Amino acid sequence: MKPRRLLIASLILVVIPPTVAAQQLEPFAGRVQYIYGSTLVLAVPPPPGSSTGSIRVDLSRVPQDQYSGLRSGDEIVVMGAIAGSSSQGYRVIGFTIEKKPVWDGR
Repeated sequence: MKPRRLLIASLILVVIPPTVAAQQLEPFAGRVQYIYGSTLVLAVPPPPGSSTGSIRVDLSRVPQDQYSGLRSGDEIVVMGAIAGSSSQGYRVIGFTIEKKPVWDGR
């Protein structure tokens, strides 16, 4: 293995915990409900049989400039991995956030 690839692989293993590294990153789209501390609450379409839907997103691995200007109601896509358990509750460990562009219909 080339030294550069070895360095990148080592960094990935250090930055991403083993429980997350084993999972594939997935996109989670929705609207920002609110941000408190290192947690963002994302409003998503409710699952069947429910009237509301929201996901807790851990922001500790997301670069701050990707979420510092977000406001309630902004449409975003979070790339992250599901973590937690049914007894502790599930959450998404976020790695990147992209704000959806506003389409003005022109």
